[in-house]
Amino acid sequence: SHSKLQTVMNTTVTKLVANNERANWAHSDDSREDEEGKTKKLEEQEHANINKWIHIGSALALLVTFLLLAYNIWALVTYYCTYIHFHELYALALLVTFLLLAYNIWALVTYYCTYIHF
Repeated sequence: SHSKLQTVMNTTVTKLVANNERANWAHSDDSREDEEGKTKKLEEQEHANINKWIHIGSALALLVTFLLLAYNIWALVTYYCTYIHFHELYALALLVTFLLLAYNIWALVTYYCTYIHF
């Protein structure tokens, strides 16, 4: 009777210890997954912030470029109207300059729309 009681107690204790260990493993797996999930979310948020600043920087660079182009066009037209007075050679040079500026604007807009995706 004593040995039977001892066997039942040993079995019960063994089962309790095994259940406790399983519960601990499950809890540690859950907390490890939670930590990995939090780390992944932080990394994604950090990448999103970096991309946002890249987009803002690209937009500002594009704005400055357009302002410089507009100033350049204004300066050329002012110079043309003031000093050149429709000489053919200068008119041709100015036309080529405007075509290059137009191509530059087109290339910037194409790049902007293709790669930056505002």
